[in-house]
Amino acid sequence: MLEGMCDRWLRRTRQYATLGVDVAVDLELFEDRVEDLRRIIVAKAREVWPRFMEVATELGLDKDDLGGLTGLAGTLTYLGWPLRKPSMHKAIRYFGLYKPSREDKLRFMERTGRRFQRHYSGSARRYLNLLTTAILTKERRFPPKTRDEAKTLKKLIRTLRRLELAGV
Repeated sequence: MLEGMCDRWLRRTRQYATLGVDVAVDLELFEDRVEDLRRIIVAKAREVWPRFMEVATELGLDKDDLGGLTGLAGTLTYLGWPLRKPSMHKAIRYFGLYKPSREDKLRFMERTGRRFQRHYSGSARRYLNLLTTAILTKERRFPPKTRDEAKTLKKLIRTLRRLELAGV
């Protein structure tokens, strides 16, 4: 939670800097704070999940990708792994990576009288975006699109299943 707040403050401070507000000292302070918090998150993830780095290397991350490893730790937390075995369908719904059909929207409007809105976890989506951004940066593609996030999630779930079958 603290990492999310500091990251939000860092992004806001960067926006102020682009507008011409003198925030150089605050920017360095927030960058250092976010980096320290991400190191703590990655260290805790390595402690909690013994095979965390195996999953990371399967996805193409190394130990220096703080953003990607933080995103992986957050995504694994929201998936509930290893206590729950995530299904792709439920994960796509939870992370908000689906596009509802026209019929679903109309059926929802008939039933409730309101417009259709997607309900998903924004903080979970942020961690998935961190993970996807780190992976796509290695492939020299940017910015991540929703289909890239869905592919990353699918690759992560398949990797978790394969490691589980290998005797985790």
